[in-house]
Amino acid sequence: MMIPHRSPEQSRSEPPGFSFLEYDKAREKIPESTRASVDTWRDEILEICRAHSVDHPNKLVLAKTHASSETLERVQNLLDDILYVFEHQDLPPEKKENLIDDREYAVEFYCEKNPSDEIVVQNLHGRFYFLEGSTDPASVYAHTGENWKLPEHVSSSAFALLGSHLVLIAQRNDEKPWGISRPFLADLHGDPLASIPDFSYYEKVGDSLVSVGKTPRTWHPVGKDGIIREKITFGNEGEEDTKFLKTVLIAGHPYFFEFNKNWMIYTEDKRLVGDPDGYEHKPLLCEEDGELRILVHDLKLDEWSITDEQGNFVRELKTPPNMRVHTASIVQHTCLVGAKQRDSIILFDEHGTILWDRFSPGTIQQIIPRGSTFIFSTIDRVSDPAIDREHTIISFHGSKGEDLASYRDSCDVPPICVGTTHAYFSQDDLVGHRLDLRFSNDRIVTLGAFLKIYAMEAIDEYRFYVIGLEQKKDTTYRIVKRVYDVRKIKAPSKKFV
Repeated sequence: MMIPHRSPEQSRSEPPGFSFLEYDKAREKIPESTRASVDTWRDEILEICRAHSVDHPNKLVLAKTHASSETLERVQNLLDDILYVFEHQDLPPEKKENLIDDREYAVEFYCEKNPSDEIVVQNLHGRFYFLEGSTDPASVYAHTGENWKLPEHVSSSAFALLGSHLVLIAQRNDEKPWGISRPFLADLHGDPLASIPDFSYYEKVGDSLVSVGKTPRTWHPVGKDGIIREKITFGNEGEEDTKFLKTVLIAGHPYFFEFNKNWMIYTEDKRLVGDPDGYEHKPLLCEEDGELRILVHDLKLDEWSITDEQGNFVRELKTPPNMRVHTASIVQHTCLVGAKQRDSIILFDEHGTILWDRFSPGTIQQIIPRGSTFIFSTIDRVSDPAIDREHTIISFHGSKGEDLASYRDSCDVPPICVGTTHAYFSQDDLVGHRLDLRFSNDRIVTLGAFLKIYAMEAIDEYRFYVIGLEQKKDTTYRIVKRVYDVRKIKAPSKKFV
């Protein structure tokens, strides 16, 4: 039974039986599988309190910074969720939709050669499906071991989330003898989805399908609910000045950039957000407490600010001098910004404090929140004398700027944080992908090797899982999910050199 949400008048104090002073004692009594979620909710409450210069949630209503009704409701919902766990020893039912599966799996299949390049894995918080395309038609496997072949003359090399439903982006191979026909959306058995027309172009952000198009210049948005808005169009076939350029996902909701003299931002229903006149300089979009934040650059004043979805001023974003901003992310209510300053790449916070800098012609590519901390990646071009050309190097760094891992050309599986430990893979010419752990004391231990690693995710503050490809025998392979517990792994005494 859910605890009813209280009215704002009732919601200014801690829930009965709950005290932040006794949090650690209460935490020890709840199941380990729920602790990471409860810690995240508590940290968010404390960060909101700090942002409003109070030391306790029951003081928010009187805060001088005037916490909004949405913020107060958010805090109360978080308190209700924490109380539910303490009383019921389980997560609230609606929080279990994205609950991480912590079981191990192994799914075997047969292939004449290393199928690393033929496998496409879709991870769903520890449950997974994969396409194995070495045979014709291709086969689909589930983490349970269940498997089936796609219909004849149907092929696929991509999964997509249509709302909360997993689908295939498929092609028919029998309609035109000289090539592949127009793609279509299919269920996991390869059958076309009813009432959804075929499109030539599909745009994904992460795993989610966010827009579809019949031409490269006109696109229809796909909402968080998975419904294609065919009557809404971004871009324009007949207007050269109107361009649909990019989609960003914020708290699962897509926001669409369109350019016509100014940068405009729209929701999936083509509701204009931010400044109704648009932006001369392309803004950056971030998420804070599940809400959209827009980072705006005033070119005349050379000043940055953070606004909400309605375009209202939230707070100032101070930037060191001579910065060209490339990317940003909000972590624990602090905006972090990646920028270029002459010949250096810079990471700084919203107060203008430089957190990390390095002399390099590259840029900061992403700032990725990881619970209460973050990692970030840089991208650079380097010369390779062996092949007489340049190639791309993507490097990942911890929140203190420590080097974690570097990859050539691309990386689909960035490092993760498990408490204070980083987990990532290293490329190895002999074995494929080597799984490494880097402890807070900079000691590194190798846990094992996979032909290829497809996914990693933290389960809680101690455990994480890896989904990868292993070879069992000459022609027997398997996709496995292995769970690791950093408490059971001893850090080496000598520092990795």
